Amino acid sequence: MKSLTQADSTLPQEIVNLIIDEVANNLKPEREALAALRACSLVSKSFHYPSRRYLFSEIKFIADGFAQKRAARLVQTLNRRSNGDLVLNVRSVTFVLDIPPTLIQLRYRYQKKGLRGLFSRWQWQQKFLGVKKRFGLLESRVLKLLEVLDHSELEHFGLVAQAQVLDWGIGNLVTVPAFLQIFSNPNLNSLHFMNITNIPESIITDAFFSTNLKELVLCNLTTKRSSSIFSGATTPALANLLRLEMKRVSYTALFSILIPFLPPSSPSPYSQIRFAHLKTLSVSIPNGSTETDALWEFILGVSPTLETLALEHHGWPDSGLDPVGSFNLSRLVSLRNFKFSSSSFNTSADLESRQSMLTNLLGSATSPTAIETIDILFSLQSVERFKKRHSISIWRTALGWSTMDEKMSSGIFPELQKVNLSVDVFYHDPTFDVTEYRPEYSREYARTILPAVATISTIDFHLDVHSSGYGAHQMGYQLTGANYCLTS
Repeated sequence: MKSLTQADSTLPQEIVNLIIDEVANNLKPEREALAALRACSLVSKSFHYPSRRYLFSEIKFIADGFAQKRAARLVQTLNRRSNGDLVLNVRSVTFVLDIPPTLIQLRYRYQKKGLRGLFSRWQWQQKFLGVKKRFGLLESRVLKLLEVLDHSELEHFGLVAQAQVLDWGIGNLVTVPAFLQIFSNPNLNSLHFMNITNIPESIITDAFFSTNLKELVLCNLTTKRSSSIFSGATTPALANLLRLEMKRVSYTALFSILIPFLPPSSPSPYSQIRFAHLKTLSVSIPNGSTETDALWEFILGVSPTLETLALEHHGWPDSGLDPVGSFNLSRLVSLRNFKFSSSSFNTSADLESRQSMLTNLLGSATSPTAIETIDILFSLQSVERFKKRHSISIWRTALGWSTMDEKMSSGIFPELQKVNLSVDVFYHDPTFDVTEYRPEYSREYARTILPAVATISTIDFHLDVHSSGYGAHQMGYQLTGANYCLTS
């Protein structure tokens, strides 16, 4: 043991740093890299500090019933003198509010039953005061953590409600200066908000007009009116976003927040919301012609630079883009990658309706496009009464495959080089064991699903089929998952 210590002491720190960099950058998956870095941190002091640089570069803080103790430990670690300026190595923070459904439901029970309900107004107020304390929204330890993190060179921050949607007012987050201070961190270039209702318009406005943000994710949000104060120019300029994700939101509501700050235009005000450098746009397909038209006008506005368009269709509640209306892939002249994902029950009618929607989107092109890659994901929920063999036959024999095959193999996509088709089937039947399909199984059926695409030599076609099983509790969670956004 002594010889090992002596050998380590003679190893130049530059070599140690290179070893740590190699471990951090080349190990996959991420869990293996983290495990290796933790092991490196135990070797010696020369390995310890470089390893912790990577280990603390990304922090995912879970605000649950143990938030206070967890925050205290993290603050102590970041502030410990022996760790040096460890907080300066923090680059990414995701703040996850893990709120059990039963606590959220208390509010709605009271509103539904009124004074004759289960709780009186006083009891309700006391209950939610306890909720705030439990999840660290009124306690100094979590706020202290946020204040400490604000001194880091933070590049990414995410505020995510897990399992249930969070009402911004319940958490009283709008009165917490520490959160607002982090949102305005000059180093911040990525900001995520997921599963939050009644978020102040001022926060959304400031994000869209930020001078630093390159990535913005807004998923399952609603807003409430508030004033916005810009710290920069009198007439704000839209952020130089490279990636924008807007899912399960009202596009007309979001865009109406921005339009007053933009030059007047007619007849298409939404097309004036132009992010001059936007490369990637991920959106969910909305309900109704008003929302659909607003989204399409916005897409046209950013089309000169848009290279990747991802459309998500979720089936609970149902939404539609059929007929497609004014949507036309040919007008997206810079588009190179088209992605479509959809969730539905594994029944012929549900799956074929999703296939029809995709076919309409592909068929909207009236002239040859420059699209090089098409990614398709169908996530199917199989109800308990359908046995495994029946479920397999349903998606395989769906009528929409042939039409999709015809569209993608036509001359309308002359630059198409790659097609990725993924089918994920979830079985609600705990009586049998369902494992992932073998890769050979997927290749066996590739030519039967999209035969024309599979035989074109210039197209790399990949079919990926997975299946997994859930019991009653897990299946219910999965169905609920279609209505809010998930974070890994």
